[in-house]
Amino acid sequence: MRMVLQRLWGDGTPPQRGHDARSALEAAKRGELQVAWVVDPSPVYEIPTEVVEALGQVPHLIVSASVRTPLAEKAWLVLPDLTFMEKNGSYTNWAGTVQAVRRAVEPPSGARSLARVLMALAERLGKPMAYPAPQLVQQELNHLRALAGSAKRE
Repeated sequence: MRMVLQRLWGDGTPPQRGHDARSALEAAKRGELQVAWVVDPSPVYEIPTEVVEALGQVPHLIVSASVRTPLAEKAWLVLPDLTFMEKNGSYTNWAGTVQAVRRAVEPPSGARSLARVLMALAERLGKPMAYPAPQLVQQELNHLRALAGSAKRE
């Protein structure tokens, strides 16, 4: 899969494997992570205290959240996010299950989706993303899922 992504996105992928959720938390506990960006889930979902404490040890913890949460309280930087009722798109849980969602209410004027925040950050870092519409992101994700299904695991 790594080779497929390198062909699709260029050769900028690191040679070593990255962290999954569990190993990232262990690395945070050991003080090995300098930066982590966490998209805080719905306020009705409570992140376990152990996870909040581990992530709270990351010096540059960035949290995208729609409300003030215990994890956001530990953050170095909080980026406001739309609520689930203001979003169109999909959610992917840690198990990889994708669920489509439709906006129920309009977001406040000037509010930006997490996708727009990510695109603005990528542009400022000199790696702009060519996604003028959210549908293009979904198309690429669908394409990657198809490739992942046919790619040999490394």
